[in-house]
Amino acid sequence: MGAIAAVYVGFPIAVFLFESTKAGVTNQGLGSSGGLLNALAISIVTASISTVLIALFMLPLAWSIANAKRKFLANIVSFAVSIPLALPPLVSGILLIHVIGPLSWLGSTTGGRLTDSVIGIIIAQSFVSAPFAFITARASFANIDPGLNDMARTYGLSDMRRFT
Repeated sequence: MGAIAAVYVGFPIAVFLFESTKAGVTNQGLGSSGGLLNALAISIVTASISTVLIALFMLPLAWSIANAKRKFLANIVSFAVSIPLALPPLVSGILLIHVIGPLSWLGSTTGGRLTDSVIGIIIAQSFVSAPFAFITARASFANIDPGLNDMARTYGLSDMRRFT
């Protein structure tokens, strides 16, 4: 099953790389007029920015939830952050259009250009990807030996210093 999954994901990438490196191929569609290179560049830039934003916001949140004393509130926050995982991609898109689309309050304050911009792409990527980072980080932080955290506290290290 793992091999089938690897082929399913890897085959289109391998074909693309093979076809784009053939001698004598004009790379039709890869030039600036085709837009594929531009789309690739935008994807790399926006995915990098989304990754940094998710790390800046989700890692501290995951650490806080993993070390929370009030488990009821921590469970509510975990549930809320995890909701995008349960939504089909189409529903996530409709939800984001409703929140940041040109006819929404937020969209109208930006002149309706938010959904057709790099910022809109970053918002969508972050909305879909953040729960994955949060759940993984929370599980990792929860598996840290509590004795290490207690020992660091006895040395007078602040919460931020123990987190870093």
